[in-house]
Amino acid sequence: MIKKFFVVVFFSLLVLGTKGQSFVWFNEPDEIFKEKIFQVGQIWSNKYALARGKGDAKRNSQDYYGQVVLLVAADGSVFYDDQIVDLRGNKVPLVVGVLKFSYGKKKRTIPVVAIKKKEDLRKEKKAEKEKEKLNAKKEKQQTTKTKDGLLAY
Repeated sequence: MIKKFFVVVFFSLLVLGTKGQSFVWFNEPDEIFKEKIFQVGQIWSNKYALARGKGDAKRNSQDYYGQVVLLVAADGSVFYDDQIVDLRGNKVPLVVGVLKFSYGKKKRTIPVVAIKKKEDLRKEKKAEKEKEKLNAKKEKQQTTKTKDGLLAY
């Protein structure tokens, strides 16, 4: 059943090309995805793969009944069929957008999940905070009070 779903979805995306599908990219990662273990079902390109999360299956189980996602490879890594992608440890699955498509009469929306290293994520957050501090400092320097008590730039 799972393989059938992947084949149908992959074939639909392949046949339709960009027709009938659309990516919605978020300005910033929306959230950390709850699942950390995925099984690749179909390769979309070297950088993208349809995968299904482990879900609530027991740790030693070979079953993958979780959420279907479009994984985005990080650092030039590539995907292969039936690959188990384990993000426990030093990697984080971030929801960076959604993929909307249809096959037959069914419409689907699945999350696009990028794989980031925890260290890179920390560096990005630190740089973002420093940028915010710098912007706040510049804004404060540009702002002066007038005689009326109104702010002027």
